Amino acid sequence: MFVDTSSSGRGIKAVQAGVLAKEFNVSGGLFVDAMSSPGTSEETYIGMMRYNINTIVNSLQTELAYQE
Repeated sequence: MFVDTSSSGRGIKAVQAGVLAKEFNVSGGLFVDAMSSPGTSEETYIGMMRYNINTIVNSLQTELAYQE
């Protein structure tokens, strides 16, 4: 599961509580509505997209390795 980096986490905790019967992972924050702070690699659109892609790929690789 991926969440917006600007979300408070309250909604995510509610979703987690609703699916306790199944394994459920919060894999990390993604930049959705805004880029990161100036001075970071995620301050540009390309940097933000690169960060999001890397976060998703790393999470999926970890999840697949866990399942093997």
